[in-house]
Amino acid sequence: MTEDTIQKPTSPTTKNLERLAYSVKEFATLIGVSRASIWRQISEGKLPARRIGGRTIILITDAQAYLNALPMAPPKLQEGADHTTHGKTIERDGLAWEPPQCAPLSP
Repeated sequence: MTEDTIQKPTSPTTKNLERLAYSVKEFATLIGVSRASIWRQISEGKLPARRIGGRTIILITDAQAYLNALPMAPPKLQEGADHTTHGKTIERDGLAWEPPQCAPLSP
């Protein structure tokens, strides 16, 4: 057997591995918010995070579930509409939007 036919063992590289988690900084950068916002969501129990050694990580699956659970953004503002909410008109640049009505709070 010559040296040309001997195959050297290969080691996994980061190119071959599927990413499993983000750091707090990476996740904040990825979604365009501050690290403080991410830490607040973690401390309020809204975003699950894990500790490994001295690092805090957010699993990809937890990140996806967190993002999917966020409320939907309001629909595009409708041009020329005259909507009021709680006695206030919500208008901007000639566009108006009426947020969904909330059920009254019981005393």
